[in-house]
Amino acid sequence: MFKNYFKIAFRNLWRHKTFTLINVMGLAIAFGTTLLLSMTAFHELSFDRFHENKKSLYQAYIEIHRPGNIAEFPDLHISRYGYTDNNSIRYNNHEFHYEVRAVDPDFLRQFTFPLLQGDPASALKDPGGLVLTQSAATAIFGNTSPIGRIVELKKDTAWKAFVVTGVAKDIPGNSSLKFAGLVNFTNFHDYFANLNEWGNQNHEVYLQLPPLTTQTAFETKLKNFVHTHYEGDIKQLKADGAQPDKEGEYLRIRLIPFTDVHFDPISESASVNRFYPYMLLLISVFILFIASVNFVNLSLGRAFSRTREIGMRKVLGARRGQILLQFWGEALIISTLALALGVLLSRLFLPGYKTLFQQSVSTAIFQSPWFITATLTGFALVSGLAGGYPAWILSAINTSLSVKGKITVSRNHRLRNGLMILQFVLSGLLIICTSIVWQQLNYMRTAPLGYDKQQVLSIPVGSHIQGQRALESMRIRLAGQPGIISVSGTDINLGRGRDGSSSNSITGFMYKGKEMHSNWLRVDYDYVQTLGLHLLKGRDFSRKYGLDSGVVLINDHMEKRRSRGGKRNLLPRREYRQPIPERSPPV
Repeated sequence: MFKNYFKIAFRNLWRHKTFTLINVMGLAIAFGTTLLLSMTAFHELSFDRFHENKKSLYQAYIEIHRPGNIAEFPDLHISRYGYTDNNSIRYNNHEFHYEVRAVDPDFLRQFTFPLLQGDPASALKDPGGLVLTQSAATAIFGNTSPIGRIVELKKDTAWKAFVVTGVAKDIPGNSSLKFAGLVNFTNFHDYFANLNEWGNQNHEVYLQLPPLTTQTAFETKLKNFVHTHYEGDIKQLKADGAQPDKEGEYLRIRLIPFTDVHFDPISESASVNRFYPYMLLLISVFILFIASVNFVNLSLGRAFSRTREIGMRKVLGARRGQILLQFWGEALIISTLALALGVLLSRLFLPGYKTLFQQSVSTAIFQSPWFITATLTGFALVSGLAGGYPAWILSAINTSLSVKGKITVSRNHRLRNGLMILQFVLSGLLIICTSIVWQQLNYMRTAPLGYDKQQVLSIPVGSHIQGQRALESMRIRLAGQPGIISVSGTDINLGRGRDGSSSNSITGFMYKGKEMHSNWLRVDYDYVQTLGLHLLKGRDFSRKYGLDSGVVLINDHMEKRRSRGGKRNLLPRREYRQPIPERSPPV
């Protein structure tokens, strides 16, 4: 019986090729678009959920209420995580450039980065040990085993020998922690000089709480720790006129669940707003709904021409359920073809989609149980709505009149009319939102930023070349070139680089007895000229005044803060009536 249903369905669809093509292509484009958007959403929501200890992992940060290594907890697994100067690896006179991070020995026990070779309990205990990812080890050593081999890592201008003690699986794309190599934290920049400096905030700290210990209870336990090690900071905050929080604390160490780090702005690895993936899923639902309503309308419009067929089937004894199954089967075939074509389209356009929207998703997510379940659920809803509703309407046609080719379906189709109205509302909403987003993007591209970004090239020199030497060499080589107006340098690039990285630097100083904090840049001569900055007062750095080491250029915003006596109640970009916490990673 079912074989006969499908045979008749294929014949009807083949006979009406244009109708079939329109429906299949419409649903296929909707499925393909939905799959791409859903892949991004699921990828973002899956960040850091592959760690076995994810429920007990936290990132620590300092909460400071300004105006306007934790060895005392032996029951914790703690690891610091910071940049190193050792990003150049030399082996057999060949130099490689990889991101090497400094961590504590517990790092590989806390986080699920499995070692293909080596012992995770001892791989990072020795200060001279080095753990490489599989791809980095293959690039350096080829197919030979790297364990026990000696390589050199560059630190400042010197090379230091390290022994490869482990090889880790490559880091998943949905990991907030990304590295190509790991070394003991004693290799961190100026580690021993700042060993007892609790105010250092140039790296991240991750904790694994013991069983039955809650986040709130541990944060409360940290109060005495803060009072002991940050006593000077608290006194300075009080002198600056800071206001305590509801519990009377001026400075707190708080925790972020590690699975929330990807969405929290305090984290270095945070990249998206938490609402972003849910917004993509919502847009996907809208697109599928609009395509489904189109399918319903087209199916009803064509199916009314088949009233004689329906009447003959009923005369020959076909029950309503059998007719409903026949029409729903045709819709199921169209939906299946559309889904298969949609998957093909999503795979075809995935490389361009990743490039255009700077996404790191891959087709590997198709194997995720959650993604498969969501895809099949969406397919079932679409085929059920788009096929079931027209089939139910057509199966209710009066038998005697349908044989004569007359339509007697009731005009009171509230559901159909409601779907059409909602379809137009959602279509209009998507068009309006797209227009607004386009205008905002165009504004960000064209709005004046205070400096000249046209015809200005930023060239990173990396850690394997001394920056000042590279800058002077460029000045000499480019001097007198007609296409070069000026050359300058800085230790931090403005904005986000082509590799997606960005950074900033904050310095503190005293002004009229108050502690001030501000972003700052270390720049070379001709920086103002190169970026086309406009000086309201004063002068640029000049070689006429020696090294100009005692000169600082400030912007108009800091000038206004200075004229107010250094008050901290005016913050960049936003004004707050009440003081807000300043959050940053602790030691």
